[in-house]
Amino acid sequence: MFESSNIETVQALVAAGMGIALVPSMISRNQQREFTPAYLPLKGHPSRTLVIAYRHDRYLSKAAEAFIQTLQQVPLHH
Repeated sequence: MFESSNIETVQALVAAGMGIALVPSMISRNQQREFTPAYLPLKGHPSRTLVIAYRHDRYLSKAAEAFIQTLQQVPLHH
């Protein structure tokens, strides 16, 4: 298993035949290279857990506080 935040690295590894990858669907729509991998959509809706991270011992601006409050009010499911 390999994890990378660089999509070009991931695609290069797939192109080299070194594995498969899960990538955002927008990546599959924007490819125009000499090597085009096969992109297969997943059934269902993958989920992701997101958290709000900040230093509790540091000052938060009013804008940061408002941003956190807004995020806490956003519905978690669409």
